[in-house]
Amino acid sequence: GILDLLKEKLSVHCSRGPLLALSFTTPTLGTEGPPSYGILTGCMRGCLILLQKVDPCRTNTPTSGSKSDPSSSQKSQIMFALENILYVLISQAQQMMMDGNINPADIYHLRRELGMELKSILEGVHRHHRRGGSSPRLDRTLSSSSGMGNVLENSQLGFFKLGYNFVNNLLQT
Repeated sequence: GILDLLKEKLSVHCSRGPLLALSFTTPTLGTEGPPSYGILTGCMRGCLILLQKVDPCRTNTPTSGSKSDPSSSQKSQIMFALENILYVLISQAQQMMMDGNINPADIYHLRRELGMELKSILEGVHRHHRRGGSSPRLDRTLSSSSGMGNVLENSQLGFFKLGYNFVNNLLQT
């Protein structure tokens, strides 16, 4: 599928070094160093919080979701950021896992940490779109893959389905 195509495309680019440092901590202000998985997952969490503020609850009012609605534009920008960060995370993780020079313990750490981080973030995206915003209902997790798959069939969330499949791949191997 799509993950196999991504693997093939990345095999050409593996001669370049990884872009992200293998760290999952969120740096403090003023910290210098290369970008890391922690920075990008932190950005995704921030985008998810912003998404819940901009689009707290879908309603059936005529103004909701219209092109002139400023929150619709903000939501589109946030979704764009989420998709692109997810793309960078997936491509960099795949590149690192395909690199024969990376220590197997580091690859195990990447699979475990990134898998759990992305699973949590994708659960948040799933909950937001399933409920129409953040509401105090009981949380449902990604463990019911059929329910997650049904919600993610929405064309707006298609790329997140790829992320979900990638996470399942990470956590199974």
